[in-house]
Amino acid sequence: MKKIIEFLSKDKIAYKLAREMWWIVSSPIVNALYLFKLFCAAMRKRNIALFSKYNDIRQFDNKHSNERCFIVCAGPSLTYADLEKLQGELCFSMNTVVKVFKKTSWRPTYYILNIDGSERLKEWIDKAHLPYVFTTDKKIRRQEWPIKPILFSSLPYRPYTILNPHTSTYQYKPKFSSNAFSFVYGGGTTAYKVIQIAVYMGFKEIYFVGCDCDYSGATAHFPDAEICTDEEILRANMLAKRMHALMTNAHCSAKAYADKHGINIYNATRGGKLEVYERVNLDDVLEKQ
Repeated sequence: MKKIIEFLSKDKIAYKLAREMWWIVSSPIVNALYLFKLFCAAMRKRNIALFSKYNDIRQFDNKHSNERCFIVCAGPSLTYADLEKLQGELCFSMNTVVKVFKKTSWRPTYYILNIDGSERLKEWIDKAHLPYVFTTDKKIRRQEWPIKPILFSSLPYRPYTILNPHTSTYQYKPKFSSNAFSFVYGGGTTAYKVIQIAVYMGFKEIYFVGCDCDYSGATAHFPDAEICTDEEILRANMLAKRMHALMTNAHCSAKAYADKHGINIYNATRGGKLEVYERVNLDDVLEKQ
């Protein structure tokens, strides 16, 4: 097996051929699991699966009707000064933001964990004492963490095909779900899942802060929130254009849904490359209320 891996790592054509063959062979299993997941999601949407492990999230259905919230991402543009200004606001945040808590008293109302290698954040989450932690059952197991997370189901953001369910992703616009109890769609960025959860909670005015949508720089995140290795950052730089296209498509789907349902989404990020939403100044927004 080791010799096969070494051979494939040196021969790009052989590697691509082996990868395609594996995808085709595994496609029936992947499709079967996907269809089963869709069936379970449909049952929850119709309130048939009343004993689902995702039941905890139902308490937040329309909890914040017509209120405003801030989705705080961990982009390089994020500052401690802006976090302090958000004290007292209803805020979502995610993933590596927990690493900045040692330098600020600000805490998000709702925290979403949706990152590969989430075990690297375990120590920080343990110390944060967050009131609500949302995650998918793939990212965290209740018995392995001292917290009791609120689980939600996530579906792929790309269309599946019968022969190859591992189709390329960055050219597709994902669908949008307003029922987080049933499921939320992925979109190449945790922020997309957060928007769907915020809509499920009833928020009608949503502001992004620190959402740069840019992986082309020397760091992928706010410096104190970075957990990526140099190798991971280099890989992100190489895929920056594809990742930007993927994230932009997701935000376009969110905006299309928001426009159709009377929800206002704004970008209060200082800089960055996210141009899907109307840009606003964070200071002006906070002065309004």
